[in-house]
Amino acid sequence: MMNLFQLFRRKAYIIPVKKTEKELLECFMANKAAFDQWLALHPHPQIRFRFYFPTAIDFYFDEFKLFTVYFKRGANNQPEFQEFKMSEANHTSLCSSDWRPFEEVIFHFLATLEESNKASLFRKKKSLYEYAAICEKMNNLEKNQPSYPPSVNKNIAAA
Repeated sequence: MMNLFQLFRRKAYIIPVKKTEKELLECFMANKAAFDQWLALHPHPQIRFRFYFPTAIDFYFDEFKLFTVYFKRGANNQPEFQEFKMSEANHTSLCSSDWRPFEEVIFHFLATLEESNKASLFRKKKSLYEYAAICEKMNNLEKNQPSYPPSVNKNIAAA
């Protein structure tokens, strides 16, 4: 018989992840080969990643495994985020869910890919950034145009 307490209890090892972080991790897993090349040029001695492509990534700090990210195969065989877990060693000793140092390395790598226009996530969102730039330019043009009193605007519209 199942214990109701266990059914409703939140698993202590699972770390909640925001949508942007989820997309960051999915893009990181999808660009594993490029990351291996990038890491040779930009070593991070304390931070290490171990890929189990396409199912998981282990996050190591020094020689200690702190986190594991699990993926499942989605549409077009692309990795989809499943869950982000704290390792048992981390849970028993540190109990830290802060993975910002790893996130910074991942973001630095993806920013480098974005500069070379290879990352699929940034390529998808490029048109959105271009649209935002056009809207901002149009707003600046509207602000720089001279404004006339309402009576002059009526005369201009009538002409």
